[in-house]
Amino acid sequence: MSIVAHAHPFVVGVDTHARNHVYAILDATNGALLDTRSFPTTAAGINRAIKWVARRTNADADTLWVIEGAASYGAILAGTVATHGFPVAEAPGMDAKKRLGVGKSDALDAHRIAMAVLPLPVDKLRRPRLHDGVRQGVRILVTARGSMSKDRTRSVNALNALVRGNDLGIDARQKLTGAQITEVSKWRSREEELSLSIARAEAVRLAKHVLALDEQLTVNENQLDELVKVSEASPLLEETGFRAISAAKCLAAWSHEGRVRNEAAFASLAGVNPIPASSGNTVRHRLNRGGDRSLNSALHMVAVVRMAHDGDTRGYVEKRRAEGRTDKEIRRCIKRYLARRIYRTLSAAAIAMTRLDRHRRVDRWNSPGCEWVFLIQFVAAQSLAALRESARGYSNRSAGGPSAGKGCLIRRRGPNRPASARAWWRSRPGTNPAAMSVSWPPRAGAPGSCR
Repeated sequence: MSIVAHAHPFVVGVDTHARNHVYAILDATNGALLDTRSFPTTAAGINRAIKWVARRTNADADTLWVIEGAASYGAILAGTVATHGFPVAEAPGMDAKKRLGVGKSDALDAHRIAMAVLPLPVDKLRRPRLHDGVRQGVRILVTARGSMSKDRTRSVNALNALVRGNDLGIDARQKLTGAQITEVSKWRSREEELSLSIARAEAVRLAKHVLALDEQLTVNENQLDELVKVSEASPLLEETGFRAISAAKCLAAWSHEGRVRNEAAFASLAGVNPIPASSGNTVRHRLNRGGDRSLNSALHMVAVVRMAHDGDTRGYVEKRRAEGRTDKEIRRCIKRYLARRIYRTLSAAAIAMTRLDRHRRVDRWNSPGCEWVFLIQFVAAQSLAALRESARGYSNRSAGGPSAGKGCLIRRRGPNRPASARAWWRSRPGTNPAAMSVSWPPRAGAPGSCR
């Protein structure tokens, strides 16, 4: 198993902040600090930082970037660095005790971040999530839904406390129902004692706020449903117990193919991996209280629904109860099974979508109506190569080089260079030579036409 110090020539540690990011470059072979510098968090500052790192590392594409807060302050930086083709990892957790007697600064933190990953195995690095397309949209909506749900819970609790502490003429012996909240929102001001009048107005405000949040949560769920149906998580909607919200949380945690190395790591991420809790003659496992609690909450709700409404799951529950297992232990086993199933479903869907996209691109490239587009690209590429050769020829001739006296345009033909555009097109894999006789312009709406 290779470690970071053996797999990457350089490591860049980044301590992220709102205004400036601090970068520290390390030579991975010996851990020597090469340079440290701070750049602004703007797009121009990030591009300057990437160019600075490229100069200091000889533009080595295997340079590992370790970014603190890759999902918050360092999200834009992580996405930009990944776009340039560099490997990116999230900063590992560090022990604060190691700072005793050394001090703290942004430059020291960036140095510690880079040093912390050198002894780690490459497959143990935490890869950041992708911040584009459907995944980012799902993540934003899931985060917004969590905030709205907490706000709704606070408002409902405040409304319950208000109607129980003041005689407003509503039965508050139990928690207010949706119908009662709607009734409270329609109250009008009355001629009554001042404190009751103020309490009634506040109750109306809270009730209207709860109803408004209900509408926003419904819109949020509809948006999540639309995004999930066009993502890798769409097969989960066919499973018992899964709805758009739970499937979206699973997709947001999984992010993309390759981020989580296997289903055991996904179970650990979800906090459902079994933790040994045996002692003496007792052999048992307990729940994991770590991991992504939002993902764990989604698995918990799916497990509860399946235990109540899925026939196979109910049979499994009865079997485990006969073995002396508690409902909590049975639920843990079901959540572990769900983590395995979700990981395999998402991975299989990602592979299928990648293959489908590849086939679509190949079919479009091979369509008769599109061949002239590629011929134009070929001619443009050949013209650009000719201009470069021309400039090189002028330079050599002026310097008395080997091309002096041979003219400004030098055309070289190698074994891998086609003699013409038609030969180049015919040499493409899967191309039908008979398709070269297609008329120009291609008829709009014809089979294989680009238009």
